[in-house]
Amino acid sequence: MGDISTISKRLEEKVNRLIAVWDATKDENEKLKFERAELKREIEGYKADIAGLNEKAKLIKLAKSVSGSETGSSAEVKLKINEYIREIDKCIGMLNE
Repeated sequence: MGDISTISKRLEEKVNRLIAVWDATKDENEKLKFERAELKREIEGYKADIAGLNEKAKLIKLAKSVSGSETGSSAEVKLKINEYIREIDKCIGMLNE
């Protein structure tokens, strides 16, 4: 009978250790999920910043082309202006829907 109780106690200790490891792993997993969500939000913010900066760069380039400070063809400027007009028309169309 001594062997069975010894085996039972060792088995119980191992199960308790496994439960403790599982709890620690579960807590770590939750912490990592939260951190991942925070990083995703941060990345989305950076993507929005990049898109805004790219748009500003386009506008600056267009402004320089129009003012003549940068060598660019007037056809290119007209194409850009037409592109912006089409975008504005699309936006107005969406607002009217």
